[in-house]
Amino acid sequence: MKNDVNNLNLESQDIGKTSVIIGNENEILGFINLNDKIRENGPKTIEKLKDKSIETIMLTGDNSATAKNVAEKLGLDNYYPNLLPEDKVNIVEELGKEYKI
Repeated sequence: MKNDVNNLNLESQDIGKTSVIIGNENEILGFINLNDKIRENGPKTIEKLKDKSIETIMLTGDNSATAKNVAEKLGLDNYYPNLLPEDKVNIVEELGKEYKI
């Protein structure tokens, strides 16, 4: 059963979704795929930033496939997936130095 759960989870991640698996020790009772919903004005907002030569970067705790999916839909320049809160702080500090903010 563990292999079944892992396979279902990996398949969901490969297509940029987060999976919720419901079950007990003996069987899988349910499986729900979740997608991040992009706000309606998201792509237009990113486009306006890019028109002003502002580089767009997303920091997220989502897995790589989900982050890539969202970044592509929004047209972001870069993304950093699989981050913990402290990782995000460190990256913001590094980017601040790199971009002299």
